[in-house]
Amino acid sequence: MKSSLKITLAALFCLAPLFIPSLCKADIKRVDVGLRITYDRLTLPENETMGLLGSSFLIDKKLSTVLSFYSGFSVYSAVTGMRGGFFTGGLSAGLKTRLDPWVLDAGYFVGGGGGGEAPQGGGLMLRPHFAVLLDFQDFRLGLFFSKTQFPNGDIDSKVIGLQVERPFQMAFADPSKMTFKRLDLILQKITIAPTLQFYQPKSGLKDRRGKKQGKMALIGIEAGSTHKDKLLFYVEAAGALKGKSDGFAELLGGIAYAYPLNAQISLRFKGAIGSAGGGLVDTAGGIIYKITSGLSFAPSRQLLLNLDYGIVDAPRGDFQAQMFKSAIAYQIDTAFPLSSGNRQKDHEKKGLDPKKIKLGNWSIRTSLSRYFPDEGTRKYLSHDEGVELFQIKLDRALSAHIYFTGQAGGAFNGGAGGYATGLFGLGFQTDITRRMTVLIELLAGAGGGGGIASDGGSIFQPMLGITYRISQRFGIQFLLGRVKALRGNLDTEVIDIGLVLPFSTIESK
Repeated sequence: MKSSLKITLAALFCLAPLFIPSLCKADIKRVDVGLRITYDRLTLPENETMGLLGSSFLIDKKLSTVLSFYSGFSVYSAVTGMRGGFFTGGLSAGLKTRLDPWVLDAGYFVGGGGGGEAPQGGGLMLRPHFAVLLDFQDFRLGLFFSKTQFPNGDIDSKVIGLQVERPFQMAFADPSKMTFKRLDLILQKITIAPTLQFYQPKSGLKDRRGKKQGKMALIGIEAGSTHKDKLLFYVEAAGALKGKSDGFAELLGGIAYAYPLNAQISLRFKGAIGSAGGGLVDTAGGIIYKITSGLSFAPSRQLLLNLDYGIVDAPRGDFQAQMFKSAIAYQIDTAFPLSSGNRQKDHEKKGLDPKKIKLGNWSIRTSLSRYFPDEGTRKYLSHDEGVELFQIKLDRALSAHIYFTGQAGGAFNGGAGGYATGLFGLGFQTDITRRMTVLIELLAGAGGGGGIASDGGSIFQPMLGITYRISQRFGIQFLLGRVKALRGNLDTEVIDIGLVLPFSTIESK
């Protein structure tokens, strides 16, 4: 791929967050957001087909009464065909025009990924689309036309697919402008939980190459919204951390029901469905489901300790396993705008008492990372040209100087399409000038696929860097560090350059 195109795409990826609507123009900002689900079938070489499921979180900015600009984050994964384990992630942006009751949508996606031994080349994915949707108020439904292309691979497919959207609103705050008048908001419990899972495959199970399927350990994240203290709607993502299936990843959505036994302990029943594969695990086209039950213990109002047991199964593939899952869940009572329906309830007419709220400080970061060339990086090649990755990061401030971070990345250049990472860790930052901050991060997690020598999938990545705040709305960040596989030969320097977008949510004390 020409260097000029690489630079243009890199700039598009890093600059996209600048177009996300300002979250802090007023003391409290109601922001239009939405969830988008798409499905289409790509045509690969030799007339092979692959069903592709897309999931997006998008933020809207009204430009006029009928025109709006949106941008956000998208993930695409294989769910039918024979490429289970194919995942890509990146940024989406576009324009919407309202012609009641119709909505016209023209947008673009740029990201990185691959897997499932698909012909994705280096992993760069480009996807323009045009959609026509019928607006039903609570959701939108329609068809789209798109062209999915991997410029440094062999995928180039034009498709017509199905698109569903669920619009809603979120509330954000500017700490410097808060007047703390009575707030026209309602609290919703949001749960975020790092997870650790163990898969014990059924006896005699073989992988895609006919060898015995070994045990797996996975590290991941689960996030959801609780309704009436008993129902939890959630999404979860995880990647292989230990075993011989480095590169295996999964992404699911599910529902959990909690039956309280006493004030602190509950029985939990969960079901989830989604996509998974990679690491030569035989999930066929990628569809998997999980059914589990377990216990939840609440030592405090904000903390939950969860332990679940159940099965995970790929109905179109051979993979089936018993699973054990543990999680430490952090619950945040987060404020959302009152809907017209909620306002009819007397107990909610007064909104929130400002004396009972606080601000939660977060940051979204997008960046480009580069693994420096090293002979030990690849499993099968003695010479390495370096690997370039898209990165999306979400940070939660724990104090003025310490933050928790979750980071996901996917290769888009360097002949490692399908290589992906999922990292967690702690960061420490302190100001050295009015605009400049120095920071250090200690990260660990899973990374695999694309022929990278991360045997088992466990990787460790310390980083040191600086952030320069251009304004309260965004900053530029430069990081330098090292990535090392705990069991494989991957051990090389990393450089990371990107943008930082801070924001604040309103939460219960």
